[in-house]
Amino acid sequence: MLLAIALAAAVAQPVSFVRNGGLDSPRSWHLPPAASIVNFNGRTCLRVHAGIAWQDIWVRPGWKRMSVAVDICVEQIDRREGGFAFAAVYQYDKATNLVTFRDFVQLRDRTAWKRYTWTFDVAPTAAYISLR
Repeated sequence: MLLAIALAAAVAQPVSFVRNGGLDSPRSWHLPPAASIVNFNGRTCLRVHAGIAWQDIWVRPGWKRMSVAVDICVEQIDRREGGFAFAAVYQYDKATNLVTFRDFVQLRDRTAWKRYTWTFDVAPTAAYISLR
């Protein structure tokens, strides 16, 4: 599975939380052993063979709505154990309790590059948002 992810806050000046929108630096990402930052057809991408990669974003005061955009290309899915590729937004409070989550993409078959977007309300008790 290959992902290129960009996130922008729905505020007056959008902010990208993925450096240059292209995963140029893995420092902000938590990567499982079976994931890596690679070049694929001229794109810097997150390649995940197994497990979940995520990036946590601390919620800033005044954030009410956010938008997520993800470009996904799926090469192969191991369907023997019900596997699928996904993109999700999890919201946690200060005590790390899950407040809400949403898988806004679930793919079970090979796909060409496609962009998926989702706009959501930041939960009033959310301290950080986890992009997965």
